[in-house]
Amino acid sequence: MKKTSIRFITEIGIFSAVGLAIDFLAGLYSDIIWPLGGSISITMVAIFLMAYRWGLKGGLITGLLIGTIQILWAGSGAVYPLQIILDYVLAYTVVGVAGFYSKKIANQQELTGKLYYVTNGIILAGLLRTIIHIISGYVYFREYTPEGLEKYKFTWSIIYNLGYMVPSIILCLIIVRVIYAKYHSLVEYQG
Repeated sequence: MKKTSIRFITEIGIFSAVGLAIDFLAGLYSDIIWPLGGSISITMVAIFLMAYRWGLKGGLITGLLIGTIQILWAGSGAVYPLQIILDYVLAYTVVGVAGFYSKKIANQQELTGKLYYVTNGIILAGLLRTIIHIISGYVYFREYTPEGLEKYKFTWSIIYNLGYMVPSIILCLIIVRVIYAKYHSLVEYQG
């Protein structure tokens, strides 16, 4: 096995474990605020860093691992089999799409150019994950729409999911940009 293959597999394991630990901690308080699932969490930071270091492959695999393992502690957030796949497996896997920008980031000479693509990747991936949660919320949780909003079930799903996804995306954006600005040589594309 090549040295880069061993490093790739090791980093997937480490970043997945870090992402899961962060998400577990976020889950300790989230049931109070979001009883139907979701939390303000920086779990995606681990996926973004892998996506920028190893490209689509690294990001997608790390997201898939984090999303799949999260099912173990999903609790009341796991209602239907397809909903579990949407809210956990697919929602976290698509975050790895940020890896699409990894080569573009590496090809930039200036830090501002690198941060531009880092930001684009985070926004794209966060938007994709948010869309998946909104669809899942509408399809599987619309019966929990608050009284008086029954006519606006899709709007309620948008509001509910944006309530935790927007802060999560903003936090991840800040953290990853700071890490990249300060340690970009450690986060550069390895694939």
